[in-house]
Amino acid sequence: MAQFEMHIMITQKNKGNFESSEYKLMCWIKNTEDLHKVQSVAEDILFKKVCKENSKREILFGNANIFVSGEEVITIGLKNENANSDDVTKVLDLFDFNEETVH
Repeated sequence: MAQFEMHIMITQKNKGNFESSEYKLMCWIKNTEDLHKVQSVAEDILFKKVCKENSKREILFGNANIFVSGEEVITIGLKNENANSDDVTKVLDLFDFNEETVH
C-alpha cells in the first residue's frame, strides 16, 4: 500500500489565548498517483479528525501540506470566515514573514 505525508498547522483561540498546533501524519492509500483520492483522504482526515479534535477551540486558520515521495503535491488552506478579523490580524502580526519565526 502506498503512503503520503500530511503536515498540518492550525491556529486557534482558546479562552482568550491564541494557540497553534502542528501535526505530522503518515497516511496510506492504494494509489498515490491518484491525486483526487489523495486530496479526498487528506480533507477527510483534516476536517473529520483534526478539526473535530479541536472543536472546543475556535479555529482561526491553518493549512495542510501533502507530500508524496517527499515532494509537496497539494496544499489545503483553512480559514474561518466567521472568525474575528482583529484576532486573525493579531496572530499574523506575530509572524515576521521575512525572517524565521521562533516559537
